[in-house]
Amino acid sequence: MHKNFWINDPDCLMIRRTDTQLNIDEIKLQLTIFGLSGGQIVISDDMNKLSEEEINDAKLLIPPYNPKEFDPIVVDAFISKLPSVYMLETEEIIGKSFLVAIINWNDIATSKKLKILNILPNLSENAKYFYVYDFWNEEFLGKFKSTDIIELRDLQPHSCDYLKIIPVNKYVKNVPILLSTNLHITQGCCEIKNFEFNKESNQLNIAIKLIGKRKGYLLLKLPENKKIIKSDFECSNTNREQNLWKIFIRFNDFLSFTITLN
Repeated sequence: MHKNFWINDPDCLMIRRTDTQLNIDEIKLQLTIFGLSGGQIVISDDMNKLSEEEINDAKLLIPPYNPKEFDPIVVDAFISKLPSVYMLETEEIIGKSFLVAIINWNDIATSKKLKILNILPNLSENAKYFYVYDFWNEEFLGKFKSTDIIELRDLQPHSCDYLKIIPVNKYVKNVPILLSTNLHITQGCCEIKNFEFNKESNQLNIAIKLIGKRKGYLLLKLPENKKIIKSDFECSNTNREQNLWKIFIRFNDFLSFTITLN
């Protein structure tokens, strides 16, 4: 009924690190669930008392993200006694992706083994494989087939692993792929307004829109024979084996820039 009879209300957001019984894992769980719900965001903390880090947490959810064609679903709602897989499918300028929270509601740490085929129900993508990125741990987990097992270790009590799963087909495997950003909880789905690669000029044009002062990075996976040779912002190859590049940016409200590859 979300966006039809009502707007999802995931309760008030508490992000303060002091005078609270919530630990950092529980705060990140809130941010993930609230961000994927597409619902209203109500911050209950006294903003004057929040640190810059805590305010940046709030910025991750602003604005709320509501893709036109998709709503979040609890994948194992009728399978598990305590459902723990929360997924939002998206189709945006950066391409197709699935935003997935794998939750540990228990009071003890646990490990989980999941197949992409089980995480993404009714998967009809003509994908040869999938890239998987772990947002909170800032880790590229690698390339997986739909039947491969993703192993999530040491999942702390009341926490989640938040994954972005990107289907890769013959049309996108030889072009730059936006794996993630730390500017918004949707990792590029909400904030990226243009992502266009010109193969002839080897230039990638990117536009970003987010209200307010913003600072963070974009994480790109480039084809194995490509590298960044020109950028308006600092960039670095953070994983040479996988050819992952971070571009560090800061802007107010809107940013448009070009990256040249070779």
